[in-house]
Amino acid sequence: MKVAASPVVLIVEDESVTAMFVKLMLQRLGAHAVATAASGEEALEMAESLKPTLAVLDICLGEGIDGIETARRLKESHAVEVVFLSAYSDAEIRSRAMAVGPLAYLLKPLDVDRLQDVLQTLRARSA
Repeated sequence: MKVAASPVVLIVEDESVTAMFVKLMLQRLGAHAVATAASGEEALEMAESLKPTLAVLDICLGEGIDGIETARRLKESHAVEVVFLSAYSDAEIRSRAMAVGPLAYLLKPLDVDRLQDVLQTLRARSA
């Protein structure tokens, strides 16, 4: 039986406290949260060298490209699985996000059990 590798995660979150919390939770759940980016542009640059297997993205990232567009580009150029973590649940934003084909769309505040389910799904896919 092949043992799935611990996912390499890129967190894309413009709120530093939230980014630190997500990183801590991912590490506790066995993921290797390698880096955090505060913008979509920074995330795309980091993905070149880090080669993440999973990106956890906030949708609203302030200036520049949003999390949905960042996710689309990460999936296209690096085949990265994506999870959205957002405070927004309105139909239009959710529809745009779901069009990218994420593993999950999680609402803030972060539900750690849901995050654990996502990691288990990712591990099962790579096993």
